[in-house]
Amino acid sequence: MEILGRIQELETTDIFKWESNLLITFLPFSLAKPLLAERNLHYTDQWIDQDRSIGTLVNKMSQFMDIALEMVIHHRGTKTQRSVDYFHAWVWLMEDTSLLAFMDNPDHFPQFGAPILKEICRRHQFHWPSDHPGLERMAQGLACHPGGCPLQGCIPDWRERTSNDSTD
Repeated sequence: MEILGRIQELETTDIFKWESNLLITFLPFSLAKPLLAERNLHYTDQWIDQDRSIGTLVNKMSQFMDIALEMVIHHRGTKTQRSVDYFHAWVWLMEDTSLLAFMDNPDHFPQFGAPILKEICRRHQFHWPSDHPGLERMAQGLACHPGGCPLQGCIPDWRERTSNDSTD
């Protein structure tokens, strides 16, 4: 019932339904089936109940992290948002309120969520490719390259704009 409640909470904020659609997969089929039909998602009568243990969720996060990092490195905007939404769902299922608070802080999403992914890696002792200078800069909230983003995707002065907006 908590998952159903969370899906309902996300109705106004989960625009692309990535987080809520992932959460649906953790429901028993009898509860998931109406939501799947409503969203025109494919489903099967051979539904597999997913393990929601912390160890399994951390394993899912670990397996997905390399894909998420590649999306950030290559500045894949909506795909990085989808990755962060998936991580948010897994962290919510683990009831890790301190990590959720970090993830929900809008100051941590710029640069395609790199600061969030680095924090997840730190907290769960996942490999973080610290030898990738662009990714490391992005995790600090900086443009991927000191001279500016060659892909025109990084926000070079997001902290400055945020502080200026709040003083206006």
